[in-house]
Amino acid sequence: MIVTKLKDGVHQCRELKGVTDPDQIKLIQSQDKRYVEYRRVLEAKKAQRLKDNLHLIQDGQRATHTFFVDTKKEAREFNLAERLNTHPALLDRAYNRLTNEQLSEMDLASTMPDPRLLAEAMVAKEEAYKELGRRERREKQLQVAREKLEVKNHLMEKKAKKVLVKKETKNRAAVYKWESRRKR
Repeated sequence: MIVTKLKDGVHQCRELKGVTDPDQIKLIQSQDKRYVEYRRVLEAKKAQRLKDNLHLIQDGQRATHTFFVDTKKEAREFNLAERLNTHPALLDRAYNRLTNEQLSEMDLASTMPDPRLLAEAMVAKEEAYKELGRRERREKQLQVAREKLEVKNHLMEKKAKKVLVKKETKNRAAVYKWESRRKR
């Protein structure tokens, strides 16, 4: 959005500060709406593919599993490891929880991974989640840029009367209310 100011009898154009990121300004000025939408969809698909691969296994967020019992005595004596048929050390895992039969069939000494490999896997997992966050932020930026392009195109119409409802920010395009006109 450009605001003009009269300085020494000459109109000077100045841009509003803090309205958009420099990246958004470049994108808005250089690309059209279809290209921005194409890139947004591409980022959304890549983010969805990452989500599918990661299964969003996060340590802080747990799904709840409710078991129903008939009496209060059964509730006090309820053994979760016995009910899930697994070792008590595996109860805190919400994913890949092996049953007692699977554990008895395995040779645990030969299947224990190297601690260095476990650390590398954790680093790779954290990096994948960071990349997912970056992709989602990029998709959101592209969505805002597309909305700003749409508003800019609508503002070019000279005949339509408009009223500014909300000002433009970094995360949102300006919101206008147009006078309704009957189409013939």
